Amino acid sequence: MRKANSEIVPIKVLRLLEEETDAEHPMTTSSLSNELNAAGLPSNRRIIYHAISILKENGWDIRYIRTKEKSGYYLNRSFTLGEINFLANECARSNALSIDLTRQIVEKVSRLLSIHERNALFIQPLSTGKTTNPMVMEITSTLLKAISLGADISFLYYDITIARTKKYRRQANRYIGTPRAIVNQNGRMYCVIYSATHANFANYRIDKMESVEINGTAKEICPFDIEDHIRSSFLMYYGSPQTVTVRFNIDMASIVMDQFGQDDIIITSVNETDFTAAIKTAITPTFIGWLLQFYDRATAISPGKLVDSLLQIADVLKKTYKKETSNE
Repeated sequence: MRKANSEIVPIKVLRLLEEETDAEHPMTTSSLSNELNAAGLPSNRRIIYHAISILKENGWDIRYIRTKEKSGYYLNRSFTLGEINFLANECARSNALSIDLTRQIVEKVSRLLSIHERNALFIQPLSTGKTTNPMVMEITSTLLKAISLGADISFLYYDITIARTKKYRRQANRYIGTPRAIVNQNGRMYCVIYSATHANFANYRIDKMESVEINGTAKEICPFDIEDHIRSSFLMYYGSPQTVTVRFNIDMASIVMDQFGQDDIIITSVNETDFTAAIKTAITPTFIGWLLQFYDRATAISPGKLVDSLLQIADVLKKTYKKETSNE
């Protein structure tokens, strides 16, 4: 075999194993040899064995399987079909990515599977609330580099108007701060940035950032606890914890457990139609909104402050819609 071919053959074998094989679909030595011959690379069993030996020596996890149904070589992959399906669908439902970027990433991660597994992927419809900013990943890479360097950045920040145009905040003057973390919440990506001028942390949606530049090492590195920041800035039940008692329809048990976790719930009574739970949480507007979405399936019992808040909301809604009806 010519030297040029001896260098190309292992690469070609690797490409075939990457594209065509998995544990359910191995390739025999004869099949690999036939593919090489068809590509103009004279081959035989000895050449295939040598190529696979070289690949294994250089870290590729190539395995051989022999059963009654099949036999041959396959590439043992870093990700399973289920893992890739999960990653692809997280991209599909994330509003932090544009439609085009979502498709590009899904295509890239699907290439980590064989063609057979790729055909088995089930990708859900893309979220309808996706950003139109195509630079999210480039911006994220810049932010991560700045975080690792402990560097300041400057950037523009904008909102989308009702006319679907950009409106830059601060009259298009640049923001300056020190990025400390990237946080994913509710289908969006945020950068937590410390402002030395205001001596506080703020969250900026990455898909609304533009023209991000690294300025240099930050003069001041303020202590930062990411878990505490997420609780205080993003989680809907953060605040002074207290015990809230709510009566739920019996079919809401799973919803309640999923929402609050089993450690913060004490079931105080159960019957055929409903159950009463004492929940350790904070009474916040978001928590109240969570309760309201279930109408009469979730009835607050205590504390009185929570019940009063719900009654006030009900009263305002009645007055508002009564007014709208009278104006028709």
